This record gives sequence, structure tokens and C-alpha cells, in this order.
Amino acid sequence: PLIDYRKGTITLEGYLSELKKIPLSNRPQFRTVKEFSDELGVWIRDKLLLEEAYRKNMNHRDAVKKEVKEFKEKQSYYYFYNREFSNVEIPPGIQDYFEKGKKTNRLAARYHTLQEWIAWQAEQNLHQRLLRYPADIVVDSSLVRQEARQIDWSNRIRMIVVPKLQ
Repeated sequence: PLIDYRKGTITLEGYLSELKKIPLSNRPQFRTVKEFSDELGVWIRDKLLLEEAYRKNMNHRDAVKKEVKEFKEKQSYYYFYNREFSNVEIPPGIQDYFEKGKKTNRLAARYHTLQEWIAWQAEQNLHQRLLRYPADIVVDSSLVRQEARQIDWSNRIRMIVVPKLQ
């Protein structure tokens, strides 16, 4: 095992397979042994806390449901990013660079893995798509003032992003 902890053990293979389940944009990143050790400790801590929360049925509490709902609303960017990520087309030159070792592509040379290149390309595609939306926005000031009077400004304000349908 890579690690022995209170609830059992984890192998390196087990840890890496668990990492694959996490969306690329949310995966821990580490470049040194210390960073790896810290991220592994955080992962095990979070895993134990999650197991304990489920054991105590905390996932059914209203405060937890509210927090989960707010978290989901914040994830709209990641939703569209992940959709772009799964639709990236890999040019043959990039494919050759990473799979066949043809080290002639200067663009691909900036990235260590094909997955890292795809992540960069997905981000570029998403930003280009967002820039294509019209910049002119018409605001009804009287309606904004009316809505502002109804908001309890002493509490946290949730922001919601709604994609414009074409």
C-alpha cells in the first residue's frame, strides 16, 4: 500500500484511479514530493469526512442541501468547459507528437501530456465561444431599481449564469 490510514489502505493505483474520476479542472496538481504528500493527505481527509458525513446522514440536512445547491450553481463554467473538453478534435500533428514521439510540433511541446493540451484547447474554444455572444445588453433601469428594493442586502447574494440560446 501507498498509505495506511485509520479506515484501511490505499495503493498508488487506487489513488490514481480515484483521481481519474475527478474532472480535470478540479484535480489536485502537484510538482514536488511535498505537494504530492499534502494533496494525498487532503484527499484522505476529505474521503474520511465524507464517509463520516454519510454515516451520520448529514447529506439529508437542509443546510447541506442548500450548500450543495449553491455549489452546483457556481459550476456552470465547469459544465460548459467539460462539454468543450469532451468535444475537442485532436489534429494529427498533435496526436503524433504525444503518441508516436514525433517531437516536431512546437505548440504541443509546451504541454507534458495530450490531456493537458486538450484542457488548454477546451479553454480556448470556450473563451472564443463566449466572446461571440453580442456585447450589447439592454438594461431596464426601472425594473432593476424595483428588483433591488425587494432584495435583502444583508444576506449573501447568489449569482446565476444562464446561457443564451442561439
